[in-house]
Amino acid sequence: LTRFQPKHPKRVDLGTAETSFEQRSAMQHAMSQQSRQKRSADDMAGHIIQTVPILLMLTFVTTLALTMYASIRLNGGPPCDNGFPCDISIYAALPKHDLEETIFRVGFSIVIIQCLVLACGRVALTGSYTPVPFYVLTIINLMVMAFVPFYTSGAHHACAGLSFVFLGIGEVIDACEDSSAPSRLRYTRYSIIALTSASWWVFGVNEMLSLAHLPILEYIAAVVGFSYFLTWSYQHHSIQKDVPKHLRPQLRVTQRSGEHMADTVVKFVPISLMFTFVATLALTMYTSIRLNGG
Repeated sequence: LTRFQPKHPKRVDLGTAETSFEQRSAMQHAMSQQSRQKRSADDMAGHIIQTVPILLMLTFVTTLALTMYASIRLNGGPPCDNGFPCDISIYAALPKHDLEETIFRVGFSIVIIQCLVLACGRVALTGSYTPVPFYVLTIINLMVMAFVPFYTSGAHHACAGLSFVFLGIGEVIDACEDSSAPSRLRYTRYSIIALTSASWWVFGVNEMLSLAHLPILEYIAAVVGFSYFLTWSYQHHSIQKDVPKHLRPQLRVTQRSGEHMADTVVKFVPISLMFTFVATLALTMYTSIRLNGG
């Protein structure tokens, strides 16, 4: 008979139940807050991808234009024997230790900051760190190229060439990994990479072997190489436009992974963008005042 006696119901500890409920509520609140923070970081990364490539191109072209203008004004004409246009390296270094060197160095420092911000935004959206080392090597070589004039060391031309090598490798990896890009956009990216590489190496080989003076190819390679990042802006804008507004916070270009560092850096982007804009404007004003004597 004892086997069939009803078991006593378990007593519920109300204090333990309340504690468990509070813990679940706190955990849900923390997860909700973390989700909102990630969406905020994603939105900021999206703004970076859409705006920074345009700012980067404007800064780069403005830096080249101001450097050329200052060099020509200070030299009383083109600083090279072959006439206009001269190599970018000549405009950036002649006359020695003058205004054009300052413009070139400050301008490229701004470009490098924008490249770092852009790389962080791209990583925050895609979660891919594979091309990052090549972008970092590109930035290092650009910095050496900008701060070491051609008349002081051969490192200037060597770092210029390595910049194009590492930039090309990083862009190839990015284009191959981005499976979400439509085929037309992928072909555009491969065309940009091919045109950049061909222009630079034809120019470089002709200069090294003294076969022909083709500086226009150097300008094409430089401008087209940086225009690759405009495809990121175009792609993100197209995706945002095609997705309903209420689903955009959940949008991902590819599967995200390991993006916490990039998200942290992205939070400081507004300050970086404001700094680069103000610095570019200040550089333009400074050049005008110096060259016009007031």
